[in-house]
Amino acid sequence: MYPAERYGDLKLIARLLKLVAWLALIAGIVAAFLAMTNLSSIVVDSGARLGIALTILLFVGVANFVQFYIIGGLLTVLVDMEYNTRANTAILERLLKASADQAS
Repeated sequence: MYPAERYGDLKLIARLLKLVAWLALIAGIVAAFLAMTNLSSIVVDSGARLGIALTILLFVGVANFVQFYIIGGLLTVLVDMEYNTRANTAILERLLKASADQAS
């Protein structure tokens, strides 16, 4: 049984997490851009605060992207590892059976 059949839900969750990662990155960039355009006209004298706020927004967006993308990738790797382990076990069982038949 292939992992797509056995763990289709995990593959779907992995894809959704990667999609959420890209959406979080886009949302972080858009939020920083909107904050820059809206706050720059309000806060004229404190450019440092605006820069810190933009940096924080971008950092949070990138951090969310990395976290979600890594978790989605990890789920994909785990499903693939299970499939490869199952395939290797089947091959080893056949080899052991063949060697036992030859020894008899």
